[in-house]
Amino acid sequence: MKKLMLFALAPTFLLTACSPGREKVRQDVIVSVQDNAAAKTLADWHVSTNNPEKLFSRWNAGMVAGEIDPKDVCETLKETDAEKLTLFEDQIKFKSNEALLKDCQKDLDEKIEKYWQEQKQEIQKLQEQKKVEAPAPTVEVIVPEAVEDRVARTKFRENIQYRDTSRGYYALTADVQPKEVLLTFDDGPHPKHTAAILDTLKSFNAKALFFHQGRNVRAYPELVRKAAAGGHSIGSHSMTHLCLPMKQRCASNNGRMLSDSEAKNEIRGAHQEIYNVLGWVDPFFRFPFGESSTELKQFLAENSMGEFYWSVDSEDWKAKTPQAVVDDTMAQVRRRGKGNLLFHDIQRRTAEALPLLLQTLLSEGYSVVLLKATNEEHIRYNNPLVEL
Repeated sequence: MKKLMLFALAPTFLLTACSPGREKVRQDVIVSVQDNAAAKTLADWHVSTNNPEKLFSRWNAGMVAGEIDPKDVCETLKETDAEKLTLFEDQIKFKSNEALLKDCQKDLDEKIEKYWQEQKQEIQKLQEQKKVEAPAPTVEVIVPEAVEDRVARTKFRENIQYRDTSRGYYALTADVQPKEVLLTFDDGPHPKHTAAILDTLKSFNAKALFFHQGRNVRAYPELVRKAAAGGHSIGSHSMTHLCLPMKQRCASNNGRMLSDSEAKNEIRGAHQEIYNVLGWVDPFFRFPFGESSTELKQFLAENSMGEFYWSVDSEDWKAKTPQAVVDDTMAQVRRRGKGNLLFHDIQRRTAEALPLLLQTLLSEGYSVVLLKATNEEHIRYNNPLVEL
C-alpha cells in the first residue's frame, strides 16, 4: 500500500526525468502526504519534519542558500493531485512564501479553488439527497403544530444543557445522551472559515462550543463577537497552541519544554483575550493536542474550569474530501450512538463539510447540544483566571 502511495501524487513524476533538486522537492512532497495520512493524531502530524510549515521553511532557506530552485518547487506542486495539494494551501497563500512561489502562486490558487468549488457542488448534491421533506398538509389551512413539525425537519430544536464546573469538570463524552452530539471547534477564529461555519450553524439553528486561541482572538475580535452573538459557548485553547505539560512529547512538539508558569500563562492568556473582547468567557478549556498533566488538570479544577477532550475525532486536518470528513465522523457517531465531536474551524474542508454533516445528523434524528456552566451568570463574568 505504501508503495502505491509513492506514485499517487502525479503520473507525470514517472515520465519526467528530474534534476537532483527537483527530485528532492518531489520526495519532500511525497513524504509529507504520507506522514499526514499515517498520523494517528494532530500532534503526530505537527511534529512531522515534513509538515508543510516546516517544509516551506526548509525550501525558503534552501532557496536563499542556492540549494533549491523555486521552479522545482512550482513544478512539483503544480503536478500534485488537487486533493493532496490542499495540505499546502495555507503555505501557498502566505506572503512569506511569495518569493518562493512567484512563478506559480496564482496557478496553484486557481487549482485549489477549482477543487473546492467542485467539492462544494458535490456536498450540495449530497445534502439535497439527505433532506427530509415535511409531509404535505392535508388541509388548506396549516395549523401551528404542522408549522412546528416542518420547522423541526429543517432545523435543530434547542437543546441547552448545564454542567457544574465549580470543582472542575472533565468532558470525554461531555455526558451527552444517546442520539445527542456536542459540536466543538478548535484553533480559531479564522478570518474566512469561522465566518462560514457560523453562517452554516445559524442556518440549521445548531449551537456549538468554540475553543479559541488567544492570538487569533486578538487578531479577529469581530469573529469572537459574531460567535457570541450567535448564542454559541466560547472557551479557550491556550494562547499560542503550544503543547503545555512537562512531557518529552511536548518538548519534541514545541522544540522545548514549557515551565509550569509558562503553561499556566498560556491558559490564562487565552481566557483573558476572550474576556477583553466580550466582557465574559465560558469556563471551558481544551488542551492543545489533548495533552494534559495532573498538575494542569488540578490548576483548572481549582479555578472552576471544565476540561474538554473528545470522543469523536473528525481528523479534518488530513488530506481528504469534505464528504470523507462527514463519512468518517458519522461512522464514529453511529457506532457510539452519541458524541463529543472534534473539528477545527481553521480547516476549509470542515467549513465545506459542515452543511452535509448537519443535514445527516438532522435526518438521522440526532440532537445538537449547547453546553453552558451551571452557575453561568456568575462564572462567565467572574472567572478566576482573568483580571476583571
